[in-house]
Amino acid sequence: MTLSPDDVRELELYFGPAGGGGKSTLGPQLDRAAALYCDSAGRTIDTRRIVLVNRELAARASDGAPMVAQVLSPWPYIPVHREQGGGGAEPEDHDDDLQLAARVSRRLAQVSAHARTVLATLYGDAGCRWQRERWGRVWALVPGTAPARRALAKDDGARVEQGQPPARLAPAERLASLAAARPRPLWVDTALDQAEGEQQSAEGAWGRTG
Repeated sequence: MTLSPDDVRELELYFGPAGGGGKSTLGPQLDRAAALYCDSAGRTIDTRRIVLVNRELAARASDGAPMVAQVLSPWPYIPVHREQGGGGAEPEDHDDDLQLAARVSRRLAQVSAHARTVLATLYGDAGCRWQRERWGRVWALVPGTAPARRALAKDDGARVEQGQPPARLAPAERLASLAAARPRPLWVDTALDQAEGEQQSAEGAWGRTG
């Protein structure tokens, strides 16, 4: 299954480097809020109050008029104030990031723990790093496949026999180096097939939560 650009963006913001600014903290923040059932001010969150509300966007229409979007929010009671001179209403707090995290977290709660782990790998730091490389983000899942584990064990054994020091590269980098051999090792395609199967299963589960 191919996820929509919006799904990819939201998963990367939840699990991975947020906009290139480092590791995202949205997931842990929301997990803590969900566990405590309270907002940042210590008020109890009534999860039954997740409703459709209007939120004014930072962007403006071409004529300068406020642009309003309808979003699902567990915080419909956020205070709203008006600008001096009768301007448009604006939320006092900018909670777009928390709403995104809440939306992703609610959907993740509907998939299995294994699917969540796969999605976290694909759209977290490792997946975002490999997305820019030859194999794509699916390579982040390859070290967990049986053919890849056997390839690493074989390489470890060869290093011992040859008196070489243990490999210092991370498993995914080691496997990419081994996969670059010519002719291509047989384990590569088998491992990729298994990793792609995991990806399709997890992304399919995610897609069914929409």
